[in-house]
Amino acid sequence: MKIRILSLILALALLLSALAGCESETTSTPSAQTGKTGKSGQTADPSDNRDPSADSPDAGAEDGEIVLDYSDFVMPEATNTLTIYSAGMPGLILKPAADRFRELYPEVNLDFQALGEDEYETRIQAEIPAGKGPDVLFGSSGSAEVSDVYKIIEAGILEDLNPYMLNDPDFHKEDYYDVLDVGLLNGVRGILPVEIKLPILLTTEEALADAGISREELRTWDGFMAAAHRYKEEHPDNTVFTYGRDSGYIRRMINDCGMDFIDYQNRVPAVDKEKMRQLVEFCSLDFLEDAQDYWGDGWYQQGGAAVLREALFSNFGSNNPMVLSMNRYKFEEDDGEHLIFETVPDVYDGVTAELVYYAGIPKSSPNKLNAWRFIRVLLSDEIQGGHDNSVSKLNYLRLGFPVRRESMEKRIAFQVRDFYSGGAPEFPEYEDNIARDIADLSEVYGRMTACKAVQRTVQKYIGTNIKAVFTGKLSFDKYFDKLYSTLELYASE
Repeated sequence: MKIRILSLILALALLLSALAGCESETTSTPSAQTGKTGKSGQTADPSDNRDPSADSPDAGAEDGEIVLDYSDFVMPEATNTLTIYSAGMPGLILKPAADRFRELYPEVNLDFQALGEDEYETRIQAEIPAGKGPDVLFGSSGSAEVSDVYKIIEAGILEDLNPYMLNDPDFHKEDYYDVLDVGLLNGVRGILPVEIKLPILLTTEEALADAGISREELRTWDGFMAAAHRYKEEHPDNTVFTYGRDSGYIRRMINDCGMDFIDYQNRVPAVDKEKMRQLVEFCSLDFLEDAQDYWGDGWYQQGGAAVLREALFSNFGSNNPMVLSMNRYKFEEDDGEHLIFETVPDVYDGVTAELVYYAGIPKSSPNKLNAWRFIRVLLSDEIQGGHDNSVSKLNYLRLGFPVRRESMEKRIAFQVRDFYSGGAPEFPEYEDNIARDIADLSEVYGRMTACKAVQRTVQKYIGTNIKAVFTGKLSFDKYFDKLYSTLELYASE
């Protein structure tokens, strides 16, 4: 069940902006957009440096950066209350987090309210403008209702979490994958990710060798695009991916490419025309109108090797480490081929993950310190790596995987060993496979350099008229002009 947040919160933007006030001095240049790790000309990240003298507006500033001054920030005073609202799937994470919070802070009265979706909507709409309601906003990225989380941040509804990170001696950014900047917009860190996804591509060493493609060229955007075109020229009846031909892969590639589409500071489009042209040309390679794409694409019916004789990559299914190890083992045992794991590079030659769940603190919250503590609990190993007490020991994070590096590495190790029945001492013959799979899966997840929230409204605009381009009924230039005009209107709202 999806939570209808964005439509409610945006309606409150004007009211909350009056409550929010101005907490930071800002120096800026016109090109700042959504924050990313390792991308130049974007947004400075103050949490990378805990030296207070480095937090002055000019410290470390380069062209295109926004640097905020937190020298006057003081952590909020402690209170003895905390209110958390939960509805639907998020409760699987929020309930154990609430239990852990009570263990750590028994002096705090935590009011955990499990609500129905309609009640949640009504109460959020009524209470937040009045300075009431939940102290933590826990949202899902990409639902129809949360169409663009960056609009929430840009509206000034949420606390800037940068100074909390800077002034909390127990918060260490290096404990997490390089995805925390997903909530960094115009220098303000409005949200922190709690759960993320990273699509894994499956192929074999043999398939790449037959296609004359090296793994190195797949690690850059231009190299990946060139390899895909070359593969199609040499194998016109095959496909690049096994799944998504009905949309030309456009839905997934919009996120995987890591491209900025909106400059929220200046409220103008930020889409790069030539990168967009590359994206559209790639997605047109395998487009098939009304294609019957079924989950799995015959992977288990035909066998993975048979599928990869008709496609360069399988992109069908689970990123569960146990399933990935199982697929690799079956390839080697049944087909004598060596399965490898790859990712789609983004336009900056990094790897962009997709946001699943995030947390932020409303500026109207009267219990900001406890709200920050609760977010810290959400990011702790107890929740990131935790599971329920059922026989299946289901992870609290079930839709994606942890942002905490330690928690994901433990999940990988546990699930790989579980597939191989624990390995030594009972099955020592599997120890080499276990070590290899753990190392390879840890490496592929460690490639992440950024994270993006799904901008569903932007996705919708990009998808409009795209099939006409795929079928040759509309030129790319005319398509791009229409897209740019639509994004102009959206950005200015």
